[in-house]
Amino acid sequence: MKVKGTTVKASVTFTIVKWMFFVIFIIYGFSLVFPFLWMLMNTFKSNAEFIKDSFTWPTDPSNFVTNWNSAMSLEARNSGVAIMFWRTIWESVVREVVGMAVVLGLSYVTARYKFPGRQFFIMLGFGMIFVPGGSLAATYNLIVKLNLLNNPLVLILMGSGGVGLSYMIMYAAFRGLDNAYFESARIDGASEVRLMTQIALPMILPNTIPVIMLDFIGIWNDYYGPYMYTRDKPTLAVGIQMLVDQENFNPNTVALFILMILSILPVLILFIAFQKPIMENVSAGGIKG
Repeated sequence: MKVKGTTVKASVTFTIVKWMFFVIFIIYGFSLVFPFLWMLMNTFKSNAEFIKDSFTWPTDPSNFVTNWNSAMSLEARNSGVAIMFWRTIWESVVREVVGMAVVLGLSYVTARYKFPGRQFFIMLGFGMIFVPGGSLAATYNLIVKLNLLNNPLVLILMGSGGVGLSYMIMYAAFRGLDNAYFESARIDGASEVRLMTQIALPMILPNTIPVIMLDFIGIWNDYYGPYMYTRDKPTLAVGIQMLVDQENFNPNTVALFILMILSILPVLILFIAFQKPIMENVSAGGIKG
């Protein structure tokens, strides 16, 4: 009877704790979604209506068209919204492709092959995540002397080191693969390139997709790099901040809200599009077929 009572008491405690965490996560989730919904609601107001009361429902939804036109007419450093949006897209894609290619190559080689200096590269890849970025002034002066200021190439080069957290995840994924797959492929005459592209990469897909997504989101939202090194060619993140500074003298807040929502949408769509494949790949946890 005592055991039964203890079991019931533990079950009640677990239920209470479970509901406490549920409520906490609900509140946390609402705190993340609320600013987005609040901005979206206010894009349907006139600027005067927003200043008067930002928490009432819009009285004339057609204000959204006016606000949209106002937002699209804004410029930062002679770059319109469309130009900044396109610049952000192609820079993010190129930086992600180049950076991920270096990460995959370095992590695969150091995880699957033995060669002199291998441990040094592994320690470098792991250790750089704990090393500060260094002197900003020295980095800036170096870029100026290399005549790379306001050249998107500098952001691509700085993001292609192949070390850090992404390297750690990919190294662990490659390291955990069974050698039997590679030995069988070598017997069948597979080249080293084919071993990586057709054997190893499909097997670590569950690890790769989340890393790509997180890296891309970080690059898309990057403010510091473009602001420091390509300020005259602003991305969306830098351009919005510049517009916020400009609008302090002639405020049109609801138009800026539209730009902020536009900057969020690609990342949101990317997450929704890849949510199902990520969960399926993680659940599968191995090779299909």
